[in-house]
Amino acid sequence: MTAQPAASPSKRYRFTSTAFQRLGESGAFDASQRLELLDGDIVELSPIGPKHAACVDALNALLVLSAPTSARVRAQNPIDLSAFSQPLPDIAVYRGDVALVPRHPRPSEIWLAIEVADTSLETDTRVKLPLYAAAGIPEVWIVDVNAETAEQYTEPAGDRYRMTKLHTLADTILCAELPQIAIPVRAMLPWIAQ
Repeated sequence: MTAQPAASPSKRYRFTSTAFQRLGESGAFDASQRLELLDGDIVELSPIGPKHAACVDALNALLVLSAPTSARVRAQNPIDLSAFSQPLPDIAVYRGDVALVPRHPRPSEIWLAIEVADTSLETDTRVKLPLYAAAGIPEVWIVDVNAETAEQYTEPAGDRYRMTKLHTLADTILCAELPQIAIPVRAMLPWIAQ
């Protein structure tokens, strides 16, 4: 028997946010693709199902009505999380005094990020949540449309959140960063009979 040479380790190329934007501007991606950059990896998002869409629409309407005038609500648009991450949270609430052209909101300008999980629960909790914490996003909600619950994460420390609270249909989530925002879980899920 002859010894086989050891397989050389493969290299991972991490895209920067700038390179990701340039690729998009050059037409490298199909215009119908929904892509986000997560820790240097370009990730294609799953198609949006009816429950996911209804939840995002409900949250957007509720947050626009309850957020203070100093805040802006952004639905399914990019945020600049780091040099290697440009996710598309379903909702981001950020400071309204930020001049966004030619950039997206940055972590120090974001009060709340919300992910709506239908088929994306594992990615939202295992990939995106640690990135949000590491960037210092003070509060994240993950709404699980299948379990009809919402988890609230506060107090980022490293790549984790120190405080986690599970909310069910009977609960109302009070935003730690913006106390004017109090959203009943039931109102986030408009297909449930009021």
